[in-house]
Amino acid sequence: MEFKPLAFEETDNSQLLHELARLSAADLQTRPEADFVRALTQRWLSTINHRTGENPERVTAALYTLEGILVGTVAEEIYKGRPKIQEYFKHFFELEGLWGEISTEHESYVQLFRTSPRIAINSGMYIFYWIEGDIEVPHLARFTFVYEQQENGIWLIVNHHSSLQPETGE
Repeated sequence: MEFKPLAFEETDNSQLLHELARLSAADLQTRPEADFVRALTQRWLSTINHRTGENPERVTAALYTLEGILVGTVAEEIYKGRPKIQEYFKHFFELEGLWGEISTEHESYVQLFRTSPRIAINSGMYIFYWIEGDIEVPHLARFTFVYEQQENGIWLIVNHHSSLQPETGE
């Protein structure tokens, strides 16, 4: 499955949505495949890792529905709606040296529904890295993304929960 090239410098939100959230919709006659759903999550992660322009948080927030919900990795509250989600990412991106990757040591689980082909869920683990002191520290986190295909064919995040993996005390 191929992506359209990303246009991170774009300032028109409708164009951002089109560029970032739309994967080859022609390939989706009925319901998405698991690899497609995983690619949606990877697309989200690419906005975390390739922040450019004056408002990179706007690019990431554009992947959520207008009324999307985010329980962020380092948040103490729940963010509802794209403006609040954008606010969260503005602060998240202030973490020095921030970048992330999907954990290859943990399986990613995708749920697809015959009765609701426009809904897909991806749950798994990712690792965020940021600088603490002078050291790059990995932070293992759990995620669940709930995607919904919009009327225009664009797949957006309607609900995203992310939380740091609790310490095991070992």
